[in-house]
Amino acid sequence: MISLKSSLKLAVLAMSLVIVYPACSQNEQVAPMKVEDALAGRAFPIAQTLKDLKGDWRRITVNGQSDMGGWMMAGTEFEALSGGVFYTKGQTITMGGATYLVAYRPQIKGLEMSKMMRGGMPTAPEAMTADTPIALSLLDLRTVGNLTNIQAFDLDQEIAAHNDALKLFQRQAAMPQPGRPEPPTDDASTGNLSAIGTALAQYAMDHGGLLPPLKDPVKMKKALEPYIRNTGIFTQPGTQEPYRANLMLSEQLQENFQNAAGIVIFYEAKPAADGTRGVLFLDGHVGRIKETDWPRLKKISKIP
Repeated sequence: MISLKSSLKLAVLAMSLVIVYPACSQNEQVAPMKVEDALAGRAFPIAQTLKDLKGDWRRITVNGQSDMGGWMMAGTEFEALSGGVFYTKGQTITMGGATYLVAYRPQIKGLEMSKMMRGGMPTAPEAMTADTPIALSLLDLRTVGNLTNIQAFDLDQEIAAHNDALKLFQRQAAMPQPGRPEPPTDDASTGNLSAIGTALAQYAMDHGGLLPPLKDPVKMKKALEPYIRNTGIFTQPGTQEPYRANLMLSEQLQENFQNAAGIVIFYEAKPAADGTRGVLFLDGHVGRIKETDWPRLKKISKIP
């Protein structure tokens, strides 16, 4: 299997050479419009959800240089996560002598391509649902670049394509990647926390972004059981104590916490022999912190 990082690097080399514009009938051409009218949503709603779109809508991928994510991911299995996907009925408006395609863009986090370009690994994008919000976008047809993969919009197919790509990303992100530093082989505790993080992400994706119950260890293990292979991951090697959960996050929506990279969701009950404590953050990354830093991190994470 091609690694995730290799797939992303191949995507950087992909380039479409054909510019395609969606067909617009004359009755879809809107008269010249003032900027304030467009921004006020008088002609088109500012925001909708995916489930508001019907069969007369089209799904397009913008992959010109003005939208680097779509350009880099075009033609790959991760295109659905690129952030370059828009939905349109082919309607246009004219403002200031320029013609704009009226389109809507999903308001969910996609792949962080800029992070990958710096040699890092993008964090997992968000799952898509029928209630995913979409926001009005006006695409200047002079500068938008290539509009490709034009196809009829299908709600179920759209959600499935996005979430299937997300699951593939999560599976490949868990595999060793070329150039990624390997964790110490004896750090079994860090591996356990990482496995718990993967299970949490998969659970949240299948439950509309909701985290599992964490206040009752039995209920928590039962909720995560479909996403793990070994229940032993809930116990810290060496001490044989169960990992502690941040009870404040129990059955909460992930999107409610903006600083996911700084909030601890699981942690070792006791520090290791080297004086560090393993912690799992809400965004899925794992780290070992000095015990002197633990009180500050507990306070930020609202752990008693």
